[in-house]
Amino acid sequence: MNDEHRCDSCSMAGCTARQTEEKLNEEISAGTYLVVAMIMIIACSILIKWIF
Repeated sequence: MNDEHRCDSCSMAGCTARQTEEKLNEEISAGTYLVVAMIMIIACSILIKWIF
C-alpha cells in the first residue's frame, strides 16, 4: 500500500490521498461482518425480550 502524502489531494473535507483501491476493498469486505453482527445483536435483543 502506498502511504505517500500528496498535498494537492487535500481539501477542506480532508485528505483524499488515502482513499486507495485497497482501502475501498477492505471497507467493502468489512460490510459483511457488520451486517452479520447487526443481525446477531437484533436476534439476541429479541430473545432476551421474549425470555423476560
